[in-house]
Amino acid sequence: MSRSHPDKMTFLEHIEELRSRLVRSALYLAGGFGVCWGFHEQIFHFLTQPLRRAGFTDQFIYTSPAEAFFLYMKMSFFVGIFVAFPLLLWEIWAFISPGLYRHEKLWAIPFIGMGSFFFTTGALFGHFILFPLTFKFLWGFA
Repeated sequence: MSRSHPDKMTFLEHIEELRSRLVRSALYLAGGFGVCWGFHEQIFHFLTQPLRRAGFTDQFIYTSPAEAFFLYMKMSFFVGIFVAFPLLLWEIWAFISPGLYRHEKLWAIPFIGMGSFFFTTGALFGHFILFPLTFKFLWGFA
C-alpha cells in the first residue's frame, strides 16, 4: 500500500496497520499457548507449588471429566500471554511510536523498562511469598 506522504498515513492505512499488528499479536498468543501447552504439567506443578508448601495435599479433585483438560487449557493460555508479552509489547510500541515526537519516545523507555521490571517482580513476589502466606492463613479455617 502506497502512502500519500512519507510522514502521514490515511485513516484506512492506519486501520490496515492496526489489523496487521493485531493479527501478528494473535499469532504470538497462539504460539505462546502452544509452547505452554507442551509444558502444561510442569507449569501446573510450578503454579501449585505454593499450595503444597502451605500444607495442601498433592491430590487435586476434579468435579467433571473435562475439568482437568480445561484447567490445563486456561493455564496454558494465561501463561502463554506472559510468555508472549515482550512481543505483544513490541507490537503496541511499533504501532504507537511513529506518531510520537523524539522527546516523547525518550520518556517511554523508562516507563516500559520499569513497568516490565515491576510487573515481573510483583508476579514473583505474589507466587513465592504472598500465595504461601495466604494459603496457610486460609488453611487454618479448613
